[in-house]
Amino acid sequence: MSEIRPAFKGTHLIIDGIVKNDSTFSNENISAMFEALVKSLGMYVILGPIFKVVEVDPTKLDYTAFADSGGVSAFCMISCSHISIHVWPLTRTFQFDAFSCKEFDAKKAYLIVEQYMQIEEQKTQVVERTQLDYT
Repeated sequence: MSEIRPAFKGTHLIIDGIVKNDSTFSNENISAMFEALVKSLGMYVILGPIFKVVEVDPTKLDYTAFADSGGVSAFCMISCSHISIHVWPLTRTFQFDAFSCKEFDAKKAYLIVEQYMQIEEQKTQVVERTQLDYT
């Protein structure tokens, strides 16, 4: 008889965007956004948020290949997985990622990110993760 494994799945929200004003990239605003997301989604923080600053270097904007022009990455481990964001102030761009093996309302989460980030332009993807076939 084969081992019975519990079903698991989850929601993965991915947002690539441009903001109206890079002041939304402050650590305080990002922390408040993470807190609002965690509360709204019925989860809790295990670790973080943790911030890592990469010095801004405007000269890297002239590169033909991608070069990190500097910004901030923030990560928060939550009860069922993580929330992260990477921001580039010189281009007012960001990449946001929230994943939880607990299903959550991706539209509700998007609206929170939109409110805090003041999104001007975006591309959003929602991936519903499913159970692996163990047979």
